[in-house]
Amino acid sequence: MVELSFRAPVQVSQHGKGQYHFLQLPCEVGELLDDLPFARKGFKSIKCEARIGDTAWVTSVFPDRDSFVLLLAKKRLEAEGVVAGDTVEVGLTVRQDL
Repeated sequence: MVELSFRAPVQVSQHGKGQYHFLQLPCEVGELLDDLPFARKGFKSIKCEARIGDTAWVTSVFPDRDSFVLLLAKKRLEAEGVVAGDTVEVGLTVRQDL
């Protein structure tokens, strides 16, 4: 099990008629994740548990450029009163059993 924490701004991207929210993980966090010996899932993603405030969920982080991205569901943002542009403290727990 590996536990990481970082701060990152919530970004939003338009895709077709919809939009999605995400975090770009800091490069140093991406480097740590890249070096982990854990098995990768689809799209070379890494399964993890993410936490923002009191809200936790099982998800994946996906490789993107020099790091990884964490997609954020609207219900997770609403649960913590977070909007695009806010900087949030994120905890990630990576385990083989996820």
